[in-house]
Amino acid sequence: MDLSTLARVLEASPELNRVLSYEGVITYIDLIRILKPDLNCWQPPHQEGPPERLPLATHDFLKLCLNLEDELAKLAWHALRQIAWNAGVEGEDIHQTCARLKYLHLFLKHGPCRGIGE
Repeated sequence: MDLSTLARVLEASPELNRVLSYEGVITYIDLIRILKPDLNCWQPPHQEGPPERLPLATHDFLKLCLNLEDELAKLAWHALRQIAWNAGVEGEDIHQTCARLKYLHLFLKHGPCRGIGE
């Protein structure tokens, strides 16, 4: 992830910058990376990149995980979706496994009633 791009995105969204700490931004990006395969299933095959809007269950899940109000959760997706979608590192499988363990409590708490993480 390019930190200068992330800094510009957060600078352009002062409301988001006020409610999401650095750790919150990283959590958001990590959660999107974990959910990306499921989100890809909702898109038409010809569509590249992140969806314009999140499915309601995913939106609610992220909102609850990060303790965001509805409009701020929408703003987070609008501002961070491209960064989160394109984020990738060497050893992606290892990162995914570690991230799943790190955020397991969020999936257990907020996921099942939304059909997420089952």
